[in-house]
Amino acid sequence: MTNTVFGCEQFKAKWAEWRELVFQNEPARLPNSSLLEPHCIYAQIWLMMADDAAFRIARQAYFGRPKNMLFDFIERSYFRSQSLAIRRLTEKNSKDVNKIVISLTGLLDDLEQHAGCFTRANIFCAQNLAYDCQDLEARLLHEAFDYLSRVDPSNRKQSDALSIDILHDLRRELTICEPIQKAANKIVAHASNPSNRGSIAEHNKALCDILRCQRRICHVASFVSVIMLRCAQCRSFLPEPDIDDLKFFKDTGTQERWDRLAARGRLLAEDEKAFVQINGIKFGKAAMG
Repeated sequence: MTNTVFGCEQFKAKWAEWRELVFQNEPARLPNSSLLEPHCIYAQIWLMMADDAAFRIARQAYFGRPKNMLFDFIERSYFRSQSLAIRRLTEKNSKDVNKIVISLTGLLDDLEQHAGCFTRANIFCAQNLAYDCQDLEARLLHEAFDYLSRVDPSNRKQSDALSIDILHDLRRELTICEPIQKAANKIVAHASNPSNRGSIAEHNKALCDILRCQRRICHVASFVSVIMLRCAQCRSFLPEPDIDDLKFFKDTGTQERWDRLAARGRLLAEDEKAFVQINGIKFGKAAMG
């Protein structure tokens, strides 16, 4: 953790930098907005989930039919793209400025490095709120920061800082992705030698955990963006494709398949909210923007 003390304006600049890493330009509505930085965390997660939705629709369309070269390509590409997306989002940052990446893990590391500057007073400054303000927005911000600083409301001080334990807990949530990172390195990004490749069964087992990794990434990104960085528009990282996207399917049942996928999307969105609630803050209170 850095010992540097940030004044209000310095912290505002750092705060804006963190928010841009998550959701640059904050367009009113994705999807496919040309305004969105393609490497920001939101875009990475959105594309990962959009690819997942497309694959599940295609898999349902092929259900019960003999596999062929096209479906083999779709299935192979799905596992490659998902493992690489998870690897990118959980990649650690480099100390070499020429190798710095935009990742969820990198953002957590930077937050930890500057946790001492992430104070109650600076948060109010970044939100353009007077510290002694008594309106609803200020009260809710105090409540959220009570949790982030692990401070009892009766002991609030302007110098209260972000708890390192919060960041460690979030980082632990992402450890489930480590086997997929290894599989991506050994069998997707590189053609590793058999002596250090590990077993195919081990990598295949890791790839079966893609859905759980997606959930954890969405959980952590939602918590960081909404609770810590107050990005109200980042409530969900799930795509909202249109039924018109499925017109190329000529067989019946397309609407039924889409309805099932939409239901799964709603469950994942509720999952994000539940994660925030489990961690001690009501989701509705947190999204201040």
